[in-house]
Amino acid sequence: MSDNTTDIQYPIAANAAFIDESGIEDFMQTLFSRVLWRPDHFINLRGIGEKGTPREGKFHADEWIQPGLEEFPDDHMTELTIHHAKRWAQHHIAAFVVPAVMKAARGTSENVGLMVAVVLDLDSGDTNAKAAWIDQHIGTPTMVVASGGITEAGTPKLHLYWVLDDPTEDVAGVVEMRHLLAEKIGGDLQFGRGTPDNPLGRAHQPIRIGGSVHAKHGRAAPVRVLWARGPMPDVDELGWRIRQAQESPWAVRAQSAPASLGFEFGPTKNCQPMSATEMLAAPIEEGGDGPDSRWGRFSAVAGHHIS
Repeated sequence: MSDNTTDIQYPIAANAAFIDESGIEDFMQTLFSRVLWRPDHFINLRGIGEKGTPREGKFHADEWIQPGLEEFPDDHMTELTIHHAKRWAQHHIAAFVVPAVMKAARGTSENVGLMVAVVLDLDSGDTNAKAAWIDQHIGTPTMVVASGGITEAGTPKLHLYWVLDDPTEDVAGVVEMRHLLAEKIGGDLQFGRGTPDNPLGRAHQPIRIGGSVHAKHGRAAPVRVLWARGPMPDVDELGWRIRQAQESPWAVRAQSAPASLGFEFGPTKNCQPMSATEMLAAPIEEGGDGPDSRWGRFSAVAGHHIS
């Protein structure tokens, strides 16, 4: 397909040919396989204009599925997802899903009711090496999806899912697990913490649907489900493995602030940050309330150890 997207005539039937109906079925039914559906449960599908196409920044739509209202919820969920994915693909619109059960038809973190999986987006570096490290140190994912993109190292961008044996209402806890895992392996932090004033972070972050189409810059490629037969871990066991795992060679440091403890740790906002060695050995001044006072230095040292 040409890089010149200004003369495109919609619909693009060729894009719909990349849709893998069996891949969508595997993806959706694996992701939500452990949910006991209720009438007030919602799945949030999201269509977003692809980057580098005329639809970028011009199209954003939510579609809502209520499996608990249907006699055959899995079939209903799959059929609607395929329908929307095909419809969107023909117009340079990417098909996403929020990997969670929503408790209302509003796509915000506050409306996430159940977390069904821990999700990791590997979008940089040698993703094959990262996946091998994860398999050894965290455990085999339930599902692996090749999102359609390629990293700067020439390896496929991957989405990894650990589908929970029992979906949990501890939304903030799973978001923290996603964030810590992304830090340790060098993954995308968009699935982790948001801002310090939002304890639910990026719980509502959508992700590409396996079996759909990746068409950034007008070049269509399939989003392939590579693996959907892995174990479904207990959330507490998985959280323990993530916390205990050593940092990988690709670990990243998030710039987000820690949750507030009622007072501010660390140097003041106008100070140049110190290294850990400098901070722990810095002189302390008696009295006052500046960064070099006893209280200020205690705050910095305590903040270092808490981090």
